[in-house]
Amino acid sequence: MNIAAWVLAVLIAALASLGGGYWRGHVDGMAASQAVQDHKAVGDLAGILDSHTTLIASSNEASRAMRQATALRQAADRKTTEEFRHALSATADSRAGCVFPADVMRQLQAAHERAATAAALGVRGALPAAGAGADQP
Repeated sequence: MNIAAWVLAVLIAALASLGGGYWRGHVDGMAASQAVQDHKAVGDLAGILDSHTTLIASSNEASRAMRQATALRQAADRKTTEEFRHALSATADSRAGCVFPADVMRQLQAAHERAATAAALGVRGALPAAGAGADQP
């Protein structure tokens, strides 16, 4: 073999090595870029999961507070109903002609005002206190 053939063979081998190295570098670079993107995506998903966990905890707390407020509202409603029954039982015989005592009418008006206030405040708002005359028959 002459020198020109050797030089040509070495040149072809060098070009082949250069092409192979470039291709391998390109593949490795793409893999590294994909790894960075995957790492960022995993971080983003972890953040989203943490956010959802916080939202679920907040939702559970709000639900618990709503259940407590509803229970308080039901207790207040039961008490008011019992007060009306007690107040009206004294004059049950005279109600046939739709005659109500003045204190019952005041209690009804006070209850109406409390109900309007409670409706305006919503379920989780503070319950308005019953008036001083609400405990009287």
